[in-house]
Amino acid sequence: TILEKYGIRKPLISYYKPKEKTKSKKILEMLEEGKNLALITDAGTPLISDPGSIIVSEAHERGIKVISIPGPSSVTAALSISGFAGDKFIFEGFLPKKKGELEKRLSLIKSLPHTIVFFVPGRDLKNILQFILKHLGNRKICIVRELTKYYEEIKIGYIEEILDSLVESKGEITVIVEGIAIKDVKNSWDENFIRKFIKNKMQQGFSFKDVVKFEEVANVKRNQLYKIWQEVKDE
Repeated sequence: TILEKYGIRKPLISYYKPKEKTKSKKILEMLEEGKNLALITDAGTPLISDPGSIIVSEAHERGIKVISIPGPSSVTAALSISGFAGDKFIFEGFLPKKKGELEKRLSLIKSLPHTIVFFVPGRDLKNILQFILKHLGNRKICIVRELTKYYEEIKIGYIEEILDSLVESKGEITVIVEGIAIKDVKNSWDENFIRKFIKNKMQQGFSFKDVVKFEEVANVKRNQLYKIWQEVKDE
């Protein structure tokens, strides 16, 4: 391991998702005793589709100082070599495994103009791409695996092309999907997504005049948007 390589010999506490809550109590007690602890992952960055949110949130609540040590993140690393727009992107983590939940998630993001990034277990890649093709269309995608390692692999192309040449992969795959082009889909939008988006912005204190300026609703006619705004307001 990396600890052995650099001669670091310190006690280790296994901290994984099923035991996150129970292990957090002991770790927080150690922190309150004045000990310095490091939260690390086998690969990637803590909290980014990895455990850590419970203990970090609780540490802030207790006034315990938390600092970040920049490290590897396949999300930003993959974006930087994809050639897709990275100024605005959405990270979806791992997509749902159940068919109904997966279809619902895809329906919520299909009208977004932003680049979409998510993780997929290698064994599920073909199935997930087929779902994306069905619900989002034949978009351009970038598939990345084993970044910075000997067997690094990067594939860029349209979903149908990728599926034709796809071979079974192991490990975790980072998939980047190009956002929808607003100019090409002026009449394409998802009402459920728009309703949730408007409700969220209302709760944040935005006015209707503010909401119409967001890219997420740029392909919705103003009168249609106002109608949904009023309906959400009256709920």
